[in-house]
Amino acid sequence: MGLEIENFLSQLSEEDRALFQSVLETVSKADKTVKAEIGNIMGGQPGLVFNQEGVFKYGLAKTTKHYTFHSMVMYAFPELLEELKSKTKGIKFQKGCFNFSSPERLEMSVFQEFMQHSSEKDFMPIVRKYQAKKK
Repeated sequence: MGLEIENFLSQLSEEDRALFQSVLETVSKADKTVKAEIGNIMGGQPGLVFNQEGVFKYGLAKTTKHYTFHSMVMYAFPELLEELKSKTKGIKFQKGCFNFSSPERLEMSVFQEFMQHSSEKDFMPIVRKYQAKKK
């Protein structure tokens, strides 16, 4: 874990730090193609950002109202969204993200399974598309 991530985590409450560390470990274990760093999620709150070859893939942030996890994989592969919806309660979904009011709402066993399924999807065509736009 890099110093920037350690500094970010050290500023969080104990409850938030536990959630962010768990998500960091889960995503990093499931998806070896991503690099974690601290950044702004969708132009909003600072949080954990996971990029694949410099392209945003996942992110976790806390807003004043809830926690939000963004997944471009879920956006690109809607079946992941439907699967996750069927296995959770108390989570609000949008096309490429889900929001939850407390860390307890995110069942880590379900999230781990979601991340495993997400990592199995071929995200490289999307990475190439965004990289081509940057040139």
